[in-house]
Amino acid sequence: MSNVKKLEDLIENDIILEIKENIQELNALIEKKKNVKAVSAELKNMIDVETDFTSLLQEIKSNKMSEDAAIEILEQLEHMKVDENQI
Repeated sequence: MSNVKKLEDLIENDIILEIKENIQELNALIEKKKNVKAVSAELKNMIDVETDFTSLLQEIKSNKMSEDAAIEILEQLEHMKVDENQI
């Protein structure tokens, strides 16, 4: 499987789903009026992240992403995952 395809699968089947779940959780906190200011800022950040990954997905689907770019993004995502697991 090409790295572009791996990245596409990861974004579609993992990252976007997790982001959507996070957005739902943040919206629920806002509805409960819990720490609205901070949660609203986090919600805006999550929506921005979703937009970024949606753009990447569009780039992949339109065959505009190179293998090298996909490798670089996959490596960055792996570093983010490692950093998150160390917290």
